[in-house]
Amino acid sequence: MDQFTRIIIIYLNNSNLSGEWILKLRVEAKIGKKYAIYLPREVVRALGLREGDRISLTVSEKGILIEKVEDPIRLAIEGDKFASIKPEQVEGASLSEQEKYIKDTT
Repeated sequence: MDQFTRIIIIYLNNSNLSGEWILKLRVEAKIGKKYAIYLPREVVRALGLREGDRISLTVSEKGILIEKVEDPIRLAIEGDKFASIKPEQVEGASLSEQEKYIKDTT
């Protein structure tokens, strides 16, 4: 392995492990011009990436952690729905917060 080749390690969050990360895929990639890293097809598929998606890179002494940054709009439209709230609940919370604000300013 020459000085420009590094190992990319992809970890996927496993919610069953309380935030711990488990190794799912390990591939090699080469650093190109202007230090660009072109992600291999396996990595793109493992993370479910599409062109234009945002990723987060976390650098440590052991390597780089690449995480997909979920688009909140896409999550709202396509994501699993797990909670519901009624308009009356929103109004009640709003009135409660307004009362706290009024008491704090007087």
